[in-house]
Amino acid sequence: MKKRIISALILSTISLYSNNITKTECKENKIQNVLMIQTDHELLYNYNEKNDVYKIKRPHMDKFSSEGVRFVNAKAASPVCAPARRSVITGVYPHQHGIISNQEDLECYQEVETLYDVALENNISKDDIYFFGKTHFSGDLNGSDTPQKKYGIQGWTCTGGYGNPYKSTQYKEYIKNNNYFGCSEQYLSPMMKVVDAMVPNGGPTRGSLFNLANMNIITGNIAGISVTPKEYHEAFFVADMAKKALENIANNKQDKPFMMTVNIWGPHHPYYPTEEFASLYRDKNGKLGGDIKEYPSFKDQFIDKAIVNAWDNQTNISPNYFSRSSWESMQSYIALAYAQASLVDQACGSVIDKLDELGLGDNTIVIWTNDHGDALGSHGGHADKECYLTEEINHIGLIYRNPLLKHLAGTVSKAFVGSYDVPVTMLGALNLEFPDEQIFGVDLYDLLTKSIEPRKYGVTETHGHFSVTTARAVYWENYVYIYYNNDIDEFYDLDKDPFELNNLVYDYHYQGIANLMKQYLREWQIKTKDIIPLVNLWRTF
Repeated sequence: MKKRIISALILSTISLYSNNITKTECKENKIQNVLMIQTDHELLYNYNEKNDVYKIKRPHMDKFSSEGVRFVNAKAASPVCAPARRSVITGVYPHQHGIISNQEDLECYQEVETLYDVALENNISKDDIYFFGKTHFSGDLNGSDTPQKKYGIQGWTCTGGYGNPYKSTQYKEYIKNNNYFGCSEQYLSPMMKVVDAMVPNGGPTRGSLFNLANMNIITGNIAGISVTPKEYHEAFFVADMAKKALENIANNKQDKPFMMTVNIWGPHHPYYPTEEFASLYRDKNGKLGGDIKEYPSFKDQFIDKAIVNAWDNQTNISPNYFSRSSWESMQSYIALAYAQASLVDQACGSVIDKLDELGLGDNTIVIWTNDHGDALGSHGGHADKECYLTEEINHIGLIYRNPLLKHLAGTVSKAFVGSYDVPVTMLGALNLEFPDEQIFGVDLYDLLTKSIEPRKYGVTETHGHFSVTTARAVYWENYVYIYYNNDIDEFYDLDKDPFELNNLVYDYHYQGIANLMKQYLREWQIKTKDIIPLVNLWRTF
C-alpha cells in the first residue's frame, strides 16, 4: 500500500512518527469488515466530559464505549446536515467537497471521491457494500440518487436525500413481515398524541393525533407520545434491515470483507418515542422532564456575542408550542427529545448486538457517530440549529471499536478528531485510502497505535443554514475561538465555562492564546485550501 505523503506546513496539525512499521504490518495483514452507525441531530449530553451533567440514558452506547475508545473532542465538519454528511463519506471539509448548505449549490459543488468510489475502484464488490437509511449528503432534499442507484450497492434508502421512510413500500412490508399488526390499518404508519407543536399557521394541537406518514419528510417541531409500538419507529425499521443483512452475510460464510453503513433519521425532531422511553424522563409526579434542571445557558441574552446566535429564536411560535420564556414550558419537549435519543440508542445497540451474536464482531471495526449536535433548549431556548457554532451543535459523539485494539477498551481519547476521519478509518480497515490530493482525515487506527501524531487543534466550519454566515471555530486544548467574518468574534475557556456564557474575546489576559489560535486557523485555511477570505482575522481586541 502506498504510503501517505502529507506536506509539511507551519505548525502542521498532522505529522508521521519516524518508524518503519507499516499499517499492513500493524494489522498483521488481517483485512477487517466495517460497520458504521450514524444518527442525526444527536444531543450532546452524556457523552462529553465537559457537559455530562445532563444524563440522557444511552445504556447501549455506554456498553459500546466500554468496548472501544470514546473520543471526547470529536467535532462536526459543519453544524448543518448535508455538509456534515458529505464530509462523512469524502473525508474532507464542506468547502472542499462543495456541499456547503442543505440547499444544493451547483456552483460550489466539487467532484471528489466518496468512500464508495474508492472501495469499488479497488475491487470491493458492490455486493459487499451496504447502505441503509437516511442519506441527505447531496444538499438536495428531493434528489433521486440513492447509493443503490448511484453505486449499485446493497441496502435501502428513500428516494430523495431526506425523505420519509413511512411512505415506502419497504416499511409497509416490514410491518407485515414481522406481524406488527394488532390495531387498525391507520397504524401502519406511526401515530402520536401531540404534546407540543410548532406550527404557526395551524396544524396539530396539543392532545391531537398526528400521522407522520402525512409528512413529505419527517422533520419539524412536533412532539408527542407514540401510540404505536416502538418497532414502528424508523430507527427499528432501519436496524431490522441491517440485522437481516448481517444474518445473510454470516450464513453465506464468504471470506470477503463487507462495508456497511446504518443511518438513522432520529433523534432528529419530530420527537415521538413510546411511553417505554418517555417514562425514563418523568418525575415522581409523572411530569415529563420535571427532573431536568434548567440549562445554564437557557436565559442567555447574547451579550457580546455574534447576532447569528439569536436568529432561530426569532421564529414565530404557535400557542400550542412551548414558550421560550419559561423552562417549565420546555421541559416536556426536551424530555421527549431525550426519550427519542434513548429509543434510538436501543435500536442502534441491537445492530451491534446482532453483529456480535453472529460472530462477526471479532473481525469488524465499528464506528458509532452522528452528523452534528442539537442546540435544543440551550442559549436562549433554541428549538433547532442555525449556523452558529456553539459546543452543543459542533460536538459529535464518536466511539471506535477495533478487535485489534482490545487493550484500549473503555478508554477515552482527547485527540481532536472529526467527521472527516470516519471514512478514512473505514477505508483503512480495508487497506484502502483516498487519493493523495484528497487526504485530510486520518485513520483512527493509526492515531491510536501512534503511527501518527494527534492534531494540535480541531476546526468546524459553517456557511449558514437558512441564512448566509461565514464562520469558523478552532479548538485548542480547552479553548475555542469562533471567527465570524462580519460580526464579533467569540472566545471561551471550556473548562471554566463549558456552556459558553462568558465571551473572553476582549479580555487582554487571553490575547496571546487567541492570537495563537488565529494562527492555527490561518494554517488550517492553507492546508485545506479554504478560499473564503477571513478579512478581519487579525483585528485587535
